[in-house]
Amino acid sequence: MFVSSRIQLLIVGSVSVWLSACSSNNHPGRALHGFDYLNAKTSAPLVVPAQYPKPQIAQDYEIPPLKAQYPYTHLVGSKVDIQPPEQIIGLVSGELQMNNQQPSYVFERPSASSKAQTQQWMVTILQGYAHHFGGNLVQQKANPLTFSSGMLTEKHHIDNGFFDSKDIVYQSQFNYELNVLKSGRSVTLIPHLVSYQRDPREYDQLSNQIKHRIEVEELNRVIAFVANVQHAQKARAIQRAKSENNLASMRPIDLQMQNNDGVATLIAKAPVPETIHSLEKALPVLGFKVTGFVSEAGKMTVDYDQPSSSTLADYGVKPVQLAEDKYYLTIGGNGDNTQITISDEDGVLTPARLNKIYPALKHLLATMSKPQP
Repeated sequence: MFVSSRIQLLIVGSVSVWLSACSSNNHPGRALHGFDYLNAKTSAPLVVPAQYPKPQIAQDYEIPPLKAQYPYTHLVGSKVDIQPPEQIIGLVSGELQMNNQQPSYVFERPSASSKAQTQQWMVTILQGYAHHFGGNLVQQKANPLTFSSGMLTEKHHIDNGFFDSKDIVYQSQFNYELNVLKSGRSVTLIPHLVSYQRDPREYDQLSNQIKHRIEVEELNRVIAFVANVQHAQKARAIQRAKSENNLASMRPIDLQMQNNDGVATLIAKAPVPETIHSLEKALPVLGFKVTGFVSEAGKMTVDYDQPSSSTLADYGVKPVQLAEDKYYLTIGGNGDNTQITISDEDGVLTPARLNKIYPALKHLLATMSKPQP
């Protein structure tokens, strides 16, 4: 779309007026009211008359006591707990539950086939988790199935500046109670706090409220560990699938040449994606550089530059006796058969010209030979 010069001038003029309105002294780099505030003088300090007490600066704010008859003393004043509520991080499939005031987490295992399989999965997770934090998982009871974590150690580094940093070491011990559904589709983990200390000690006494918070924090740590394990397993599975796909794409492909009333085509006995992947590896060996590929249309463009005979000898083929030029491959097919036609600016190659590339390409797709180191 084209814009006339008159309209362009109007737009530029409008922008200029707008910029000048936002600036000072018609200078686009200055604030609207200038920078006079930088030269302002400091006000005189506040003078408190002698008969009045001077204000005192305190580091702590004491909440004033409430009247005894105030009906909501348990909700305000010094009894208010300003800590954030306990929450479960939703990193893995499951649900937070309470069992006799005890926090627990139900890990869902929809793909599990048995109770024993799910139980072993959870035990393996806890073994790796305890080992990660320096503990050692040991079974305590069989009914309900309970394990001791051993002493778990976690270090937090707090850096408040160049001269103010320290390491805080947390040590805790838990008993883990496991309850697996009969179908094996879920397992409930209940952490029971045995001991907890912080260096320096964070709590003189572990109240039920503090104990509850620490047990929820422990569930979050286990959930995060499970999420990391699942992420690592998924990454390995993806990498393994890629390796398997690469191996599958490198398998030998049978290439046939057909001549139908003077029109020559190549037929590869493999699906289109696999054939294209193999062509992208075989064609450069023969001196055909892929310069363009439109997958939706099955169009591949290559530039041919004949390589040396010694290079091709490592692959067991001879140089292709075609003119060094630009060539076009049209690739399509159905199921396990892929049809390939090769053309240049003069049209589809005749059977005689196509036969100059066919033997070498057939050999490479069949053997996928590689040079010896």
